[in-house]
Amino acid sequence: MADFKEGAKESALGRRKLIRNTMFGALALFPLSGVMLLRDLGPLPGTKLRHTLWSKGKLLVNMNTNLPLRPSDVAVGSLTFAKPEGLEETDEDFQTEIAKSALMIVRLQPDNIRTSASWSGRTRASSPSRRSAPTWAARSPCTSSRRTTCCARATSPPSTSPTVPE
Repeated sequence: MADFKEGAKESALGRRKLIRNTMFGALALFPLSGVMLLRDLGPLPGTKLRHTLWSKGKLLVNMNTNLPLRPSDVAVGSLTFAKPEGLEETDEDFQTEIAKSALMIVRLQPDNIRTSASWSGRTRASSPSRRSAPTWAARSPCTSSRRTTCCARATSPPSTSPTVPE
């Protein structure tokens, strides 16, 4: 503390009132810049983001074809994007509603779904992020660049697709 007082005395900041007052003014006005930035973000959304177009009985509509989506339309191992029935691209608030209501549907074989119990016995060294290649790449005889379709057939036994009630 003594060093601070000595430095303040040597700098003669107390005698230079213009510099001192300018510094205090800048420090006092600095927080106002943050207030202005936050104010310009717009009004608070309230509960608008909690309400979507989904309700009981609404159909899933394929975003590419605009036709109702049926379980048979989604192949095993693929994904499809869906939206709620009644949402059209010509609607004024389409972008806002699709951001809150869009779905990505992935259909999997029940055998390929791992539960948390099946992952609990794994060690950190054998976690997927530590391996150099996916497991299908190490045992796959395929050299195709489209491994997702070719190798999945070559390495997994043929099975029937799961039945989904319509």
